[in-house]
This record gives sequence, structure tokens and C-alpha cells, in this order.
Amino acid sequence: MVTRQLMRTMRRWFCEGRRGVLVDCLFDIVRTAADPALAAIAQEYIWTSWNCHKDPEVVKALEDAANHMARQNCVAAVAALRRAVALDPLHAEGRNRLSTALFLAGRLADSEAEAARVLELEPRHFGALNGLAILRMRRHDYAGALPLLEKVVSINPRMSAELTRQNIAVCHAGIHAAAL
Repeated sequence: MVTRQLMRTMRRWFCEGRRGVLVDCLFDIVRTAADPALAAIAQEYIWTSWNCHKDPEVVKALEDAANHMARQNCVAAVAALRRAVALDPLHAEGRNRLSTALFLAGRLADSEAEAARVLELEPRHFGALNGLAILRMRRHDYAGALPLLEKVVSINPRMSAELTRQNIAVCHAGIHAAAL
């Protein structure tokens, strides 16, 4: 009961824009918690804080984009996300979703530019860091991808841990092969 009440309060605060100290604490929990379940809950609420928006028009554009993405209509998703970003250019998660949609639409340079903007707004955005690393790996820029993946691990050691470790190994191998 208390946990549910606390979670509802946290969700309300996130959506009201009172994130600051709470999000900092959640990042500390994600990075240091010995209990994987607690770290997973903290990660979920970090995503919640990024996804919340007080403007119903932005929320509608994000929902429209999610519906388009579910139907694999990347062009319509990009349009909806451009609408969300136009309404609030400082909403990091709107830009992160736009970066993802652009990637899936094959517009890699545009995707990379959006991911960079996300990181200007929220340098701890482990999703954008990971996405940017994947973009660089796709271009065989392993030296550019490696520090991004290492930063993901330093911020959120549990984010797709096995896959992140595999991507780090691929980067090391790619860097080594390029040096030969």
C-alpha cells in the first residue's frame, strides 16, 4: 500500500515537472543498488520522468507516434514526433523518440543529430547514448561508439547488460582490427 502510494506520488511529481532531486536519487539507485528489482523500478521511473509531459498536445503527438510505430509506419511516426518537438523543443524524450523513428526510417544522419540534441538536454539519457553508439557501430566507427557504451554502463549498469557488454566487445575488436 505504501509503495503504491509512493509510486503514484512520484509519477505525479514527474508529470508536474518536479523531477530534480528525485531523478538524481533514481539515477543513484540504478547505478548502485544491490537489488536488481529495486534498480529496475528506479529505471522505470526514470523513463516515466522522461515520458511525462504537461502539455496535452505534446502527449497526443507522442501517443500518435507510438501508434504509428506499432504499425511500423515510420514516416507518420516521424511527422507526429516532429510535431511534438515543435511544440516543446526542450523535451528530451520527444527528441529521443524522433531519433529512434528516424533510425528505423533509415535516416541515420538525421537520427544521429537528434540523439546529439537529446544528450545536450539530458546528458544521462542512457537510451540516447546507447542509440548513438549503435548508429556509430553501424558506420563502423567503433572508436566513437565505445566511450558512449562505457558511459551507458557508468550511468545504468543494468541497461541491457549482456547486449551492452557484447557491443563493447565488438567495439574493442573493431578498434583492434582497424589498428592492424
